[in-house]
Amino acid sequence: MREKRTLTGKSAVYRRFAFPLTFILLASLGVAPWSLAAEERSYQALLSWLEEYRDATPAFQPGQHLTTADQDALKPFVPLPAREFYFYPEMDMEIAPTGHYPPPEGTRPKRTLTM
Repeated sequence: MREKRTLTGKSAVYRRFAFPLTFILLASLGVAPWSLAAEERSYQALLSWLEEYRDATPAFQPGQHLTTADQDALKPFVPLPAREFYFYPEMDMEIAPTGHYPPPEGTRPKRTLTM
């Protein structure tokens, strides 16, 4: 016959509450970043960003290379939800001259309108 093992003392208390405490701790760590991310990516946040930087003029020139040290200069031109894709430790962004940049040939079907 097997003996029934029971936990006694401090060990039993720790084991009994370890999972719920761990779950609560991990859940509380994840709540704040998710709610902040939702606020920063909202339509209202985008409209606020557009309004804030409506009259921004670039402080950089064509051919200039920008790195992570230049993030403040780029903030008026990169919306908050997209910054995670543009700003990273090895960032090296070259500013291109302004101009008309049509899509490459063959990427868009030609439309013909008939009446």
